[in-house]
Amino acid sequence: MPHLTLTTSGCTISRGPPAAALVICFSGAAVQKPQRKTTPRKQEDQGLPKMMVIRDYFGVPRPPGGPPLNAQIGDVIEVICADPHSSWWEGKILTTQETGFFPSDAVKPCPCVPRTVDYSAQPWFAGPMERHHAESELMERENSTYLVRYRSRESREYAISIKYNNDVKHIKILTKEGCFYIAESRTFKTVLELVEYYKQHSLKEGFRNLDTTLQVPYKELGSGLAPAVLTPRVLGIALARYDFSSRDTRELSLQVGNLVKIYIKCTNGWWKGEVNGQVGWFPSSYVEEEE
Repeated sequence: MPHLTLTTSGCTISRGPPAAALVICFSGAAVQKPQRKTTPRKQEDQGLPKMMVIRDYFGVPRPPGGPPLNAQIGDVIEVICADPHSSWWEGKILTTQETGFFPSDAVKPCPCVPRTVDYSAQPWFAGPMERHHAESELMERENSTYLVRYRSRESREYAISIKYNNDVKHIKILTKEGCFYIAESRTFKTVLELVEYYKQHSLKEGFRNLDTTLQVPYKELGSGLAPAVLTPRVLGIALARYDFSSRDTRELSLQVGNLVKIYIKCTNGWWKGEVNGQVGWFPSSYVEEEE
């Protein structure tokens, strides 16, 4: 049975007994004992196995082969050297870069985490976008217009926002074992694959009351069309009761006493309107609609 052996130039495959040790090493250099006082080079992209700590280990009992690696539940360890027949493995905690030996039964294979992919060239990708901003993008579009967004500026979790029956619905894209899904019965390796599938198949597979496909990417609006020149229907007039400072170009600043033309009312507490020729979104609680 082939097994891995260590040479000064890396790992080679040779023949040996079934109980031969599995040695995982860095390519291009001999494995040496880690120097704890120096900062190791980043190795996350070298494909070394990752393990998740499932019980605390703080050096008791001590490992026979070298310094202990103190680890807590939830830590992720990159394996440096592992013998499947040994009770002790050598590894590095990714968050602290500390190296040492730890009990092999204190870890389990780390769940695969999907890598971040650049979808900025896709006509449906919006980047980081809050729910109410997605609604502002979609409310005036035709039904089945959609976008895919990061759920917030800090998050790298994806969500689909789609206009359906003249309202905007939001679908969280979940992950499991490195795959993406909105219905657990069907998973995809990438968000792109998920989007391509639901262009052809109804979202009702996962959401019974959402019988539509992903039809119109939100960036496709335009291409010679100019919907902004259409005069929106005024739903009412409101008086600003409080000052509101916009945080970006999609929001509308208000000053006490402003008269606001109301164009869109969303159930999430944000309305779209116009003041002095400026159009944007504002909190409905900051105004009082006139009868």
